[in-house]
Amino acid sequence: MTARERLAVILAPDLLDAIEELVAERVAAELAAGAPADAGTPWLSMLAAAEHAGVSERSLERAIAARRLRSSTVGRRRLVHRDELDAYVRGDGGGEAPATPPRRPKGV
Repeated sequence: MTARERLAVILAPDLLDAIEELVAERVAAELAAGAPADAGTPWLSMLAAAEHAGVSERSLERAIAARRLRSSTVGRRRLVHRDELDAYVRGDGGGEAPATPPRRPKGV
């Protein structure tokens, strides 16, 4: 007996259909809104953090090594907190600035 068949025994079939339709609508709305799969957690893997910031994983590794971006290691996984990453991208993450301002030619 499938899960749907077990629920059909407990619930009226038209109620079960209404629930399925509501769930399908909400899932479609979330997918259309482009919600990331890990939206429930503030922690991002290195790959997800790189995609979120629009940089390569290697660039994030360099920022972590230079202590411009904080990360945490859980087991063998390195995780970056979304707030820390956003602050790093904005340039107000503390420590060194992630980019130096452009130099102006002398006499200008």
